[in-house]
Amino acid sequence: MFSKLYSAAIFGVEAFMVEIEVDIHSGLPSFNIVGLPDTAVQESRERVRAAIKNSEFKFPMQRITVNLAPADIKKEGPIFDLSIALAILVASKQVKPDLLNEYLIMGELSLDGSIKPVNGMLPIALMAKNISKKKLLVPEANAKEAGIVKELKVFPVNSLYEVIEFLDKKISIEPVSVDLGEIFKLSKNNQIDFCPPKPGLTVINNNMSILLIKYPITLRVVAGFRAIPDFTPASLMVWISLSRCLEVS
Repeated sequence: MFSKLYSAAIFGVEAFMVEIEVDIHSGLPSFNIVGLPDTAVQESRERVRAAIKNSEFKFPMQRITVNLAPADIKKEGPIFDLSIALAILVASKQVKPDLLNEYLIMGELSLDGSIKPVNGMLPIALMAKNISKKKLLVPEANAKEAGIVKELKVFPVNSLYEVIEFLDKKISIEPVSVDLGEIFKLSKNNQIDFCPPKPGLTVINNNMSILLIKYPITLRVVAGFRAIPDFTPASLMVWISLSRCLEVS
């Protein structure tokens, strides 16, 4: 039994798509992950196993192999937990495969099946815009960060069970979208500038919001400086201010 889903990861400051391949065969029960996984990825085996059981599904007592492709790039962090769990459910025929082909899936799993936020969602969303995956399943805490990018449908999810209910159309989840203009309007009086005084810096500061809204390349440049773990209007303003210091210096 084989399944393939899609996730994403960060390499340096760039995001790239990762294919999550799962093969389940009869034999002595085992659970192996290949494709240059780091320790956090290897530890996902226990998180995924517990999350599946605690979400009212069956964990296959068979030989399970998970491949993270491309295999020549190191995979880091718990960002693949949700996609691995879903791929196992698809391969074990507990979830229909056609329900997930359109999605890019990211999220860390708790042992109880709840979904925790992950780093790097904005660069991943920018990457997703340029490929065929226009639908994202992301932790609710990351939804606004990914929702900055237009032309994507970003669905916030809180648990593995909720994801399955959503895919089976038993519940509805509205995609998240973020209005950058409103964010900067609300944050206008609360901007923190960490840069030393320099000629012309005030002009740049006053026009940064316009650049971000009108020119997507500016957002890509800013996204490259740091993959923020949590998105709020305030954190975005601090992030932009720090990146502006680097650009002007």
